[in-house]
Amino acid sequence: MSKDVPVSTGDATVDEALARLTDLDGAPVREHLHVLEAVHDALQGRLADAEG
Repeated sequence: MSKDVPVSTGDATVDEALARLTDLDGAPVREHLHVLEAVHDALQGRLADAEG
């Protein structure tokens, strides 16, 4: 995974969630699940907000 922050989506919540994926670089595998769950939860929450 690259340390580059993804291109902006125009949605601050989504951008912040995707930026968390860079936390996986160099992190022990046992920590990956925690980061991936947090990103998943943030994206699900944002989708729920968008769907109203």
